[in-house]
Amino acid sequence: MSLTEILLKTQSPATREEAENLLKSAETNNFGSYVSELAKELANEGSTPQPRSLAGVLLKLSLTGQTEVNQRQKSERWMQQVSAEARAQVKAACLQSLSSPCIEASRAGAQAVAAIAFIEMPFQQWPDLLPKLNAEAARPDLAPELKISVVQAIGYICESAEPESIAEVQVNELLNTIGSTMNDNLPEKLYEAGTTAMLNTLEFAAHNMKNEMERNMIMNMIVQGTKSKYVSVRTKAYECIVKTASFYYEYLGEYITGIYESTFKAIREDVQPVGMQAIEFWTTLCEEEIYLLEEQLEQDMKGEEPSKTCAFYMRKCGKQLCELLLNDCLIKQEEDQDEETRNIATSAAMCLGFLSQCLHNDILPYILPFVEKNINNEDWHRREASVLAFGAMLEGPDSVHIQAPLQAAFETILSKMLVRYEANTQVRDTSAWCVSTICAHHLNLLIPDKHYHPLVDSLLKALDDEARVARNVAFAIHNFARAFAPFANDASNQLSPLFEKFIAKLLEVTKREDRNEWELADNAYEAINNLVENAAMDMHPLIQKLLIEIVKTLIATVETQPNTSDEKEEREKLQMFLCGNVQVIANKLQGAITQGSGFELPDKIMELMVKIIQIPNAPAHSDCYMVIGAMANAVDSEFNRYLGFVMKFVIAGLNNHAEYQVCQNAVGTVGDICRAVEGSIKPYCKEIMVTLANNLKDPNLNKAVKPPTLGVFGDIALAMGPDYEPYLNDSMEIIFSAAQADVDREDEDMVEYLNVLRESILEACTGIIQGLNGDPSANIPSKGQLLQPYAEPMLAFVGTIAQEVQQGNDLSAALVKGAVGVLGDLVFVLGQPVKEKILKHRSHVEPLFQECESSGDKAAVQVAQWSRQTCGLLAA
Repeated sequence: MSLTEILLKTQSPATREEAENLLKSAETNNFGSYVSELAKELANEGSTPQPRSLAGVLLKLSLTGQTEVNQRQKSERWMQQVSAEARAQVKAACLQSLSSPCIEASRAGAQAVAAIAFIEMPFQQWPDLLPKLNAEAARPDLAPELKISVVQAIGYICESAEPESIAEVQVNELLNTIGSTMNDNLPEKLYEAGTTAMLNTLEFAAHNMKNEMERNMIMNMIVQGTKSKYVSVRTKAYECIVKTASFYYEYLGEYITGIYESTFKAIREDVQPVGMQAIEFWTTLCEEEIYLLEEQLEQDMKGEEPSKTCAFYMRKCGKQLCELLLNDCLIKQEEDQDEETRNIATSAAMCLGFLSQCLHNDILPYILPFVEKNINNEDWHRREASVLAFGAMLEGPDSVHIQAPLQAAFETILSKMLVRYEANTQVRDTSAWCVSTICAHHLNLLIPDKHYHPLVDSLLKALDDEARVARNVAFAIHNFARAFAPFANDASNQLSPLFEKFIAKLLEVTKREDRNEWELADNAYEAINNLVENAAMDMHPLIQKLLIEIVKTLIATVETQPNTSDEKEEREKLQMFLCGNVQVIANKLQGAITQGSGFELPDKIMELMVKIIQIPNAPAHSDCYMVIGAMANAVDSEFNRYLGFVMKFVIAGLNNHAEYQVCQNAVGTVGDICRAVEGSIKPYCKEIMVTLANNLKDPNLNKAVKPPTLGVFGDIALAMGPDYEPYLNDSMEIIFSAAQADVDREDEDMVEYLNVLRESILEACTGIIQGLNGDPSANIPSKGQLLQPYAEPMLAFVGTIAQEVQQGNDLSAALVKGAVGVLGDLVFVLGQPVKEKILKHRSHVEPLFQECESSGDKAAVQVAQWSRQTCGLLAA
């Protein structure tokens, strides 16, 4: 059977499964041949459109991963299992398909070209690709339909490529090619493809934007696009404008007047997709200015200049923008719109929220008149808009300025949440959301004000409303409970008289017929968790009763077998919710969990967790490990009673690479168990350490698992004490290898990951140092001298962190604290030789200590003071 025939068979229900199995087998058993045949089919002018386009899509899918790990696997497969000659033939066939008269094949070819480029360009494996695409696009005889595919390929490539993959000279050529397609005299699809390519190329055009002439040319092309006769082009052109606000804020001053006029006109007069993108420009500008002002505050504290200066565009045009959003957008809601709906009204609400954070108190005179005028209007659109506007602005003003308007409007907003006073569901829903926002940011202004008790009564009543309203009411209770976090460990707090009422009502909600609509049950269970977390000590007996009820429900989910897929899904969700409740309650009660019935309840919980873990593919597996860890923290050394039957399941979790969150939580559980049982973990340590080491060596395991895995070495060492010796060398090799990691410092997510990784390395070092040092008071002799060969690399690692402090790099407070602590621990255990080395480099580490001491964190300051004294680095 030919590939063409197999591809055609995938389109028929009768033969689809057989054909898909053949394709999957070919991909698995001979990947090189598989992609070569797909490329030939894609470029085969003798074939029909359907198999050719499908071949291109399958080729793309074989090279594109849905996750970072999956993408790496597919990239390695392409580079390692397909010969250089075969790769060249596949690339030639894909490029050939771009100029095929078969438009379906041409479009699919553009996607395949981009997928290969994403893999090869970082390694300079396809250096002539972009020049070839530019040359192809410049062909005077190339039909517009085919030019679309070439330009789409350019757009796809730039959408996914890393900035360093494309040289400046290539960007110049790309911009010329793209510019030639941005013209209203051309077909709409070509103009749209060109504008999309411009959108994806802007990120690479930093050097062009620095040049005034080139910048003006780029901006002129974009601005002309916002005036196009084509809606699709205008929408994409405004997306380009949005991107300039994010990437090139510092150049906006030259164009802001024109952008102001065109965006306001588009918001008022253009179709919704265009108007929404015009609003998005102002939302992005707000976000940028919020960030710049925060950065400026941080830099002022350090006595340094910020990277960019805020031009305060939002202060200059905030009033006009506010009026536009309120009067022209917010009142254009759709009937029965929900939180997933995206229209001009929801875009305006989001923009108002960010605008309030820019203007702070200054937004009040712009919003309040609109609210006062419309909150009791006969038109539900205006009532809902006024409540939405009030809620959207709440994060901006400070408590002093918002107090009077809030107390004046609160009774009316509260009434709009109740079906007794407000017939329109959408208004009640938005009012419940507004009340939840008030509870999140300004509940203190209502306590012990006259509005406090009406608020509580209204929340309890509104939980009986239909699901879309009740879910926001549950979220309001969630935020209400969080306001009492500072008083959670008091003997009693103002939540105590309300606790039982709220819990009982929320449990009713979780049993409603419509509980699965609008994520109602999710919000109810989360509200229960927050009530438990922030309850005072006098609520412990009620929390114990709640735990008994939750365990009974959990038992029922294990003993009752689902008959349908819907019942199975219902059971899985319920188990996740209930495990979350058990975890929160165990963390809250701690040792008090055994009060009353002794270990009857903990024993039952542990039995249930093991049973759920044994249910194949149960989504609650991850939650079960968190419960086991919480139980270890709660019962402490008494957790020994469970080690014999639970550890094999914990180790199974460590081996679950397919579900990395299960693996990650199992790692955390190991740490919790070590802290609880200490030396009793020894019989299981060899298997645990081998498993952890294998995990760290697996390049396909999600990188999020690596930091906690390194950190748990420290927990194991602290638990085992000097008996950790057999694992010392291997674990230190792994730790020092991880310490060499570095990332792109322009990537904020990767910088944050590096911080977390380094924190874990320092946690591991701290645990190993302290564990090997033993405890003379408990007659456990020290083996600290075993650390001598590792002192120098540890000091070098801390030195790297100290150097980055001097350079002003973005380091977390926990990382700095950990580094300072390791210095003190090394001197405490190894003594004078290490102390002399640190004193020799005093000027190098002094900024590290100063950074730790100025963090404002009490624990960090104490660590710095102890470490400074231990190291002999007394402040001058």
